[in-house]
Amino acid sequence: MAADNAFAAMLLDLWERVTRAGGAVGFSPSAHRADIAGQVAETIQAVKGGRRRAVALTAGRSLIGFAALEPGRGQASHLGSIDVVLVDPVAQGRGSGTRLIGELVDIAAESGIVRLELVIPADDRLTKFFAGAGFREWARRPAGRLLDGTLQDDLLWCRLLVEPVPKGR
Repeated sequence: MAADNAFAAMLLDLWERVTRAGGAVGFSPSAHRADIAGQVAETIQAVKGGRRRAVALTAGRSLIGFAALEPGRGQASHLGSIDVVLVDPVAQGRGSGTRLIGELVDIAAESGIVRLELVIPADDRLTKFFAGAGFREWARRPAGRLLDGTLQDDLLWCRLLVEPVPKGR
């Protein structure tokens, strides 16, 4: 129980650092810590309940990265949705995000997921990162998010984990 509380506190601190730095992690940089804490609690409960799979990255005793995916259910069980990728601003540009995505891809493939999806804002740095990780844009949702009073497009990206079988084979 104490370990759970310690991890929750570290995840909250990480999520807040990424949020304050302007990361696309579901909150505006001016978000209240209590709002972020609610999302952290929901994420931890989903992981504990088996509804999400997650990976964490540490450096010494510090949490510097966290990512989670939600497997699809029923007829969508072949799909997975990456719903959060957090990399501490001081650790960015050192391969931490690439490592987190690589581990999520491995987890997804081992779970029978054949396509990973994610939604990101229209941001050059993020599109370059996810393109480099093998994702491709497949749709755009105009005015998909409201951030500090400004409407921004969402980009829907996916990555196939297996090659499609041509019809007739």
